[in-house]
Amino acid sequence: MCFVRFNPHKFNLDDRNDPGPPLAERLERLRKQVLRHIERLERGDNKAYLEVHHLYYPEGTPDLYEEQCKPEWL
Repeated sequence: MCFVRFNPHKFNLDDRNDPGPPLAERLERLRKQVLRHIERLERGDNKAYLEVHHLYYPEGTPDLYEEQCKPEWL
């Protein structure tokens, strides 16, 4: 399973006046990322049971979860 989480709000917590890139630019990057992950999953390049990728979230937001989100029955 692969999730791409998208934050449409400003994401730079250090500078509250910086809104970040324009929404049109963010949406284009979101589109490219979704297509990239679809192609990657079709090739079987994913190794984790669950992947969560973040776009436009604060620095340090973790991107990949595996062991902590793995169902006990696996």
